[in-house]
Amino acid sequence: MLELKSVSKAFGMIVVASDIDLSLARGEALGIIGPNGAGKSTLFNLVAGMLRPDRGRILLEGRDITGLPPEQRCRAGLGRSFQISTAVRTSFGVRKSLGRRIVRWRHVAS
Repeated sequence: MLELKSVSKAFGMIVVASDIDLSLARGEALGIIGPNGAGKSTLFNLVAGMLRPDRGRILLEGRDITGLPPEQRCRAGLGRSFQISTAVRTSFGVRKSLGRRIVRWRHVAS
């Protein structure tokens, strides 16, 4: 289980996460949505250890991982992936950029 307990983060006077409480059970999926600047990436950076919260605790399987660096969180079972927005080149278009992956996707989906 992943738990956030009263996690907060500010950059100067700008509060981007305020007293976030969250519990996520093993195998459970959760979507985080919001407009640009809402703090979604900051929340993921806090959980992954890229940022430290100003307040609050982050627990993984009951163990406090708040002060652990990302590589130790990874060894404890917490992983993170990044969105790569350069995968589609605008000059190529989607079909050329993804190439055969689209064909395979269609084949699997049909």
